[in-house]
Amino acid sequence: MHFHVLGLGSIGTLLAHHIRRTVDPKHAVVLMHKDKSRLLEATRKGGAISVQSRGVQETSTGYEHDLVDAYHQPIDNTANVTYQAQQKFREKQRRVVDNTPIQSLFVTLKAYAILPALRLLLPRIRPSTTIVLMHNGLGVYERLIDELFRNSVNRPHFILTSNTHGAYTIENRLLSVVHASTKGSALKFGVAPDPRGRPLEQGILPGEQALSLDALSTSDDPDAAHYASLRNTVTVLSNLVGLNSSWIPLSDLLVEMKRKVVVNSVINPLTAIMNCRNGDVATSPHTARICRAICEEASLAFALQYNEQCITGERPPLHLIPPLTPNARDAVLSRLPTTLRADALMKQVYRVATDTRFNTSSMLQDIRTNRKTEVDYMNGYLVSLGRRYKLQMRATSMLANMVHLRQEIPLDLLMDLPRPEVIKEQFGTPQDERVMHRAWTLVKMRKFKRTRYRSESVHTRRVLHAKRRRAGKVARAHSETPINAPNTSGIDDGKKWQY
Repeated sequence: MHFHVLGLGSIGTLLAHHIRRTVDPKHAVVLMHKDKSRLLEATRKGGAISVQSRGVQETSTGYEHDLVDAYHQPIDNTANVTYQAQQKFREKQRRVVDNTPIQSLFVTLKAYAILPALRLLLPRIRPSTTIVLMHNGLGVYERLIDELFRNSVNRPHFILTSNTHGAYTIENRLLSVVHASTKGSALKFGVAPDPRGRPLEQGILPGEQALSLDALSTSDDPDAAHYASLRNTVTVLSNLVGLNSSWIPLSDLLVEMKRKVVVNSVINPLTAIMNCRNGDVATSPHTARICRAICEEASLAFALQYNEQCITGERPPLHLIPPLTPNARDAVLSRLPTTLRADALMKQVYRVATDTRFNTSSMLQDIRTNRKTEVDYMNGYLVSLGRRYKLQMRATSMLANMVHLRQEIPLDLLMDLPRPEVIKEQFGTPQDERVMHRAWTLVKMRKFKRTRYRSESVHTRRVLHAKRRRAGKVARAHSETPINAPNTSGIDDGKKWQY
């Protein structure tokens, strides 16, 4: 069987490494590159993946390589392709559809890039294909169903995941990542409803969250070939011991995904706007007010969604007419799971910010590298959900708009970098535009490094000053006569700034 990994970033590379270590060597793990240059570079370097975890470096080999675009002329034996053959191939510009079926596809792309990538792979996706979605935010699965796989007969199997592992790539080293996990890091997944109507979770044991593979297919099943890929993919995901993976019911997985999207909607935008690490946002009382507002908005939107989806005879859905009265709000919130209420969501936000206090959020990395962010699938998803139930998501939409504004500010203006016109005036207009581009990139990176080191030194000084102030307060508290006790009668407590 072939397991394809689409999206060779930090998480995709880490996932491919653990899949290669888990499956038998007779099964192929295929790395899908977005262009031929990356494919040829990976094959020239042996195609090995290097992962550093807790000071130990591991290397895995035995991968196959492929391209994302199905509308291309396949290149066989890429390790032995000469430079002249590559140039001849580029000159011909032939476009031949590669319709080799994909059995299992692990998608670890950014949320906004999943739909265009799968559209390119449509000739290779069959109804028996299994697609594993591993991304930040919510709403991607719904878009795929509405735009690409409306026909349930031709719809592939889907597996949804919630990943809390952290990883980052090593600079200037292809397929090399560092696994920065915490004690609570885990990979949870659940199987989406079957288009054919088969109950895939009928194997749940009473009182336990354990699922059986026999619910997917058995040896005497007449449709065993159709569900073979799904069964094998679930087996591989369940055995990823290094990622602490577990198969849970879909209802529990949706709760985990909603909790994660609220956490990301608070931490990621704040770190991207303030240009700080995750732990820095948890040290200010102003963060608590913003976090409280977003968690309350998200909790009410989730409660109305649960009320709409309530189909049990014991608790029929409430008939609510916006705007909600306080009694109606309390009634609908009482039906919400405890983990999705505002207080529990706030505790989760601060726990994640504390556990990952030294990490840099993915949204801040996208801002620094001038890439598109996933805010539309985090805050944007919550805003669209609230708009569906006529709720005003003021704090959530404000953070989303600020991230978009922050992204529109050019990097050179933000860091006071010289414009390309200034470089041309100083160095002249080079005959080759690539020379000017290299000069511009060099100046930009030097300025960026100086700014980063300066911000880190400022952060270190602030931490030292804060420790000295705390030590001084403790010493004054233990003394009998406080020295220079401040007069607090005229100090504003800041309540007028609260929501």
